[in-house]
Amino acid sequence: EHSNAKGAVWQTTHRLKQGLELDSTAGCGAKLHLPRISMAAISQLRKLMTPSSVWLDTVANCMGDAVQGAMKILLGTWPDADDAVTLELTQKLNELDDTRTLLVQDKLQRTSSSEEFITAGNEDETCHVLAITSGKLPPDAPMGGAFIRYASPLRFSMPCARAPTRFLFILVAPEPNASGLSTVADSAAALAVDEDLMDSLADARDVAAFLHAFDTRLENLMVVPHARLQQA
Repeated sequence: EHSNAKGAVWQTTHRLKQGLELDSTAGCGAKLHLPRISMAAISQLRKLMTPSSVWLDTVANCMGDAVQGAMKILLGTWPDADDAVTLELTQKLNELDDTRTLLVQDKLQRTSSSEEFITAGNEDETCHVLAITSGKLPPDAPMGGAFIRYASPLRFSMPCARAPTRFLFILVAPEPNASGLSTVADSAAALAVDEDLMDSLADARDVAAFLHAFDTRLENLMVVPHARLQQA
């Protein structure tokens, strides 16, 4: 799932499964389609993945544990950030534990065939991609990221709470870079339905192996451009 923090509300914008994507904000007319990937955004995503931004086999027994771990990673991107940044990001992440703040179009889509296909099964685990636009970071601050693999899937509330969370990718950028942030998050979510990639990331024994698995998959990634087909 790809969710965005807009003000005090988290909104799940895209949900993906088995290589297909559903736009959660499109209402009952939403149709499954191939996910959109930007190669420039993937390149930026890879730059955000560093030995200090990737944490493996993290233990979190509650939302507070998850937030605390994520904040340690994120603040490493802006070591000179003031307390207002810390407070803003912490509050936004803590809001994920309150389902009243989640804006999802479930009531509109629950009866559609697309909704039924995309709904998580009993054995599924989730990779959540969270995009946060910060009003407290300086306009020229770089984008930051935290990439977490949990030792055991999280069982507490997350966006939509459809399946336990195994991977949590958090991307943060200042408000002037909201568009770029959205593109990177969309591409990260699209990669998260690549079963070969996610299996390799799940099996990585350490951070170096995690990054190597990501690089290896990108070297063999085939992206088909969207095109309109016309009848001859």
